[in-house]
Amino acid sequence: MVEIKVKEIMSSKVITIPKDLPVREVARMFIKKKIGGAPVVDEKGKVVGMITENDLIMQDIKIHFPTYIHLLMAFFTSAV
Repeated sequence: MVEIKVKEIMSSKVITIPKDLPVREVARMFIKKKIGGAPVVDEKGKVVGMITENDLIMQDIKIHFPTYIHLLMAFFTSAV
């Protein structure tokens, strides 16, 4: 059995998310760039975390429903 290495499937053109970017803009970026996650960076470009689509959805479950609505709105406004 041949093992596939991460380097064979990873993306080398990394899209990063500024840590102060509003969630609505993150959702729009995910849809526009067709990605499901990205590293989060500080003002100096240092990676401080990771954000995924699942984080956006789970945040709604923990706090409230609007983030999910923002995801849907981002999808529909980018599709138009």
